[in-house]
Amino acid sequence: MRLFTGVFLLLAGSILFAEPVNVIFDSDFGPDCDDVGALAILHVMADKGDVRILAMGNSTSNQDGPSTMDAVNHYYKRPDIPIGALKGISDLWPNANYTSQLSSQFEQDLGKADGVPDVVKVYRKVLARVPDTSVTFITVGFKVNVANLLQSEPDEFSPLNGMDLVKKKVKLHVDMGGKFPGGGLEHNFLWAPEHTKYLLGNWPTPLILCGFEVGVDIRTGGFFLSDAQLQQTNPVALSYKLWPAPSEGNSSYDLAASQYAVYGLGDMFTLSEEGCADVDANGANSWTTSKKCGHWYLNLKMSASKAGSLFDDLMKETPLPPEQKPDMLNPWPEQCLIETSSCYLLDTAGACQVSDGACSATGACIVKEGLCYIASTDVACSNTSGACSFTAIQPQLRQQGVKVTNFSNKIIFTYNPTEVGPVDMVIYDLQGNMIKDLGYSGTTGTRQITWNGRTERGTTVSKGIYLLLVNSKILTKFRWM
Repeated sequence: MRLFTGVFLLLAGSILFAEPVNVIFDSDFGPDCDDVGALAILHVMADKGDVRILAMGNSTSNQDGPSTMDAVNHYYKRPDIPIGALKGISDLWPNANYTSQLSSQFEQDLGKADGVPDVVKVYRKVLARVPDTSVTFITVGFKVNVANLLQSEPDEFSPLNGMDLVKKKVKLHVDMGGKFPGGGLEHNFLWAPEHTKYLLGNWPTPLILCGFEVGVDIRTGGFFLSDAQLQQTNPVALSYKLWPAPSEGNSSYDLAASQYAVYGLGDMFTLSEEGCADVDANGANSWTTSKKCGHWYLNLKMSASKAGSLFDDLMKETPLPPEQKPDMLNPWPEQCLIETSSCYLLDTAGACQVSDGACSATGACIVKEGLCYIASTDVACSNTSGACSFTAIQPQLRQQGVKVTNFSNKIIFTYNPTEVGPVDMVIYDLQGNMIKDLGYSGTTGTRQITWNGRTERGTTVSKGIYLLLVNSKILTKFRWM
């Protein structure tokens, strides 16, 4: 898809579309290869339009952990996902079987962890610029990063402390760790147990625990072990070889947690009664049924072999090229963003104004859930002392040239271009996901194109504001009747 230069705002009517899950992925790359497998299936889920990976961090002291994450991101054609490194602790699993070779053999941009940004800063920056209660945290490693996030202080990214920022922005935390319901010692809980205890005692949103028993018998990645050619081109395959995974495949603790975070219980899991998880000084966990803590644990409902086959099928998928990825349009440009409830769309030209002076705009301006942000490459943005302002680069953009005819089950766009050549029209939602490529092209003269409210997959979309992006310099707004 070519770079678009026009934005149309559509207020769609009575038509079901599930938004992708926004996730932050916190993992301990190094102690096991299922962390790599979990990241791999998240990328494939993102290729399917079901998840958006906002950021990730490594919770070990391994110097090659973050760059190995980056190598996997490069393989799946998402090289720009923010990645953070653990700071201040040098002895938390510093060595690993596969990270050094993966980071040297495959393309990555980060280098050693000492030069990678502080993971807490990375998380705070991302959380500060997303809508409230919009993020699912996935923690499949040690709990040091998330515990440090909770205890972080206000900074240049947000005036909120860590606890308040998480409470405001995160809706759910899915954590791989512990043994349930009987309790005991488990890898992710027993390392840095003081951080585990702080997390369990203070996390302010619902916490879903995916224990050791859920993933231990789900075996995946065995097909990687005998494919030497794939190991040369796929960092996931090489990680399973170098770990090494057993011939029947590796246990899939972290893949199970990621599956639940994106798709919920589905046919794979059931959920316990609410309770309280805790750990002792050695990291051994216990479980008590209670209504006080907001904790639940997962049970595996599906057979382990069937779950393993599903995960293997995901890891066998070929990455989509960037131009086909539904999550590549950044819905929250970080360079100009302000939280304000008084910024709103004013007219058909998309002008955004506010009564308190915090946000002013001409040109393409979109507001969602109190967030004012850019929706077009035709708009320049500046941010001074927290004030968000927009200046149209091409102020001549106006409502012109497109006639909209509304019916109960479709919208017809009539367009009369003055220049010969194709006119691409693509509909997106406000999260930046492509809904439908209308794929219209032709010569000069009157053209008509119809949208029936359906996605590329043929499902109908829900009510809301949508974007029609075209490669012509026109800006207007439509309402679905």
